[in-house]
Amino acid sequence: MWARAPARFGKDGTERKAEGAVKTTIRDIANQLGVSASTVSKAINGKGSISPELRQKVLAVVEAANYQPNLNAKSLRTRTTNTIGVILPDITNLFYCYLMKGVEAKCQEENFSVLVGTCNFNYQREKEYFDLFRSKNVTGVIIAAIGDMRRFHHDSTMLATINEQNENEHLSDWVSINNMAAARDLTQYLLNLGHRSVIFVNSGQRDTVSQFRQLGFTRCMEENGLTVREDQIYEGGLFIEDGYEAGRRIILGAHLPTLVICHNNTIAYGVSKAFRDAGYRIPDDISIACFDAINQGDMYGTQFTCVMQPVERIGREAAELLIRKSRGDIPEGQFVKKIVPYKLVFGNSVKKL
Repeated sequence: MWARAPARFGKDGTERKAEGAVKTTIRDIANQLGVSASTVSKAINGKGSISPELRQKVLAVVEAANYQPNLNAKSLRTRTTNTIGVILPDITNLFYCYLMKGVEAKCQEENFSVLVGTCNFNYQREKEYFDLFRSKNVTGVIIAAIGDMRRFHHDSTMLATINEQNENEHLSDWVSINNMAAARDLTQYLLNLGHRSVIFVNSGQRDTVSQFRQLGFTRCMEENGLTVREDQIYEGGLFIEDGYEAGRRIILGAHLPTLVICHNNTIAYGVSKAFRDAGYRIPDDISIACFDAINQGDMYGTQFTCVMQPVERIGREAAELLIRKSRGDIPEGQFVKKIVPYKLVFGNSVKKL
């Protein structure tokens, strides 16, 4: 009677290990080489003062043994994983897509994984994702915060944000442009084109970025001898429909401006649509400028004059900050601020008066 050989493959198509096979451990490799387990670990992770010859010998045995590290065990020992959590307010805006591109590129270089959560500008959802990532023992969290960073200040999780912070506050590591200077430079350029009747459409959020951009606008206006009235500042939201509503309110206002400056690109798209729907031409009848017109060009061929951030670089550097901190390259408790350059991009959405 013939005995049936055990099936080589399971129902899911993966190859089964031979019965009784034991997975190779780091201690097995250490015993084979006559070194300590910590030496093998350092060689695998590229750490410690190990000679190149020994490192190469260890890696050769590791490859031959098809050794796979037990990531769950490592997580329990170190209370962290090689994982970066990212919390975004909106995935429909290309700005955040390019931010993620930068984060993922850096994490891939360093063999880190990425977890992503989108809160859709909901404060409660934002906090829920933060708590979820913390429960997963992530190395750190990158957050494009939609509100006050003080909500996360007392947590022990390593945190980096793309929100510029006040000079006297140390709430987290951050990578950002100088938003006040950028808003001032954009406003000054537009004033130099002859515009004096200007409206600023802000985000309506409680974050420092919104505050700095509005402050840069108002200070520049005042430096040019122009008083900013209350009806020249519009508060709304960050979506296209919010910009559209702001545009309608501007059109129905007592005085039609020659120029509208928007907090971001999606607001600018909404404002421009409202004006077009009302029969206005851009820039012949109304000029529009903004921050971060990432996807330059819409169905009408408008390319916004804007402040452009190096958003992909911001994502890379935020990830690098957390990774360096996890390795001890940056002392614990030391907060890092990184200001990156911006540039003005000149489109066809602004008219010289």
